[in-house]
Amino acid sequence: MQPPYPLWVNRYAAGLALAEVFSKGAGISTNTLLLALPRGGVPVAAAMASQLHLPLATWSVRKIADPAQSEVAIGAIAGGGAMVRGICDLISHETGILTHVAEDPLLCVVNGCGMVLEDYKRLERVLDTPDFARPAN
Repeated sequence: MQPPYPLWVNRYAAGLALAEVFSKGAGISTNTLLLALPRGGVPVAAAMASQLHLPLATWSVRKIADPAQSEVAIGAIAGGGAMVRGICDLISHETGILTHVAEDPLLCVVNGCGMVLEDYKRLERVLDTPDFARPAN
């Protein structure tokens, strides 16, 4: 049986619920820092930081959305060349989805955009969905 949605009234409330789980000490040490990704992650992490008395930082990234489902992230890019070590293995372990970190992620994004521009007709059926509608001229 699936739970009724939404589970929380807002993201801050979701963060309070998550803080409750972490309040039992799971994964929290003296040098724990909450790192929030802007937009949806900040209210969640702000609530957690407040409840757990932890420092909060943000890391600005740009989501790469799945063309078929714009709410699903298939990747992210960030400035500065920062790399979260072990994230690939963690995602694979937790989701069962094979992941790979590209040697040059920004080049992959540029190449992907170039492929779309070169073969737009083939991808048009995906890109001309309501989520990717072209602006009216």
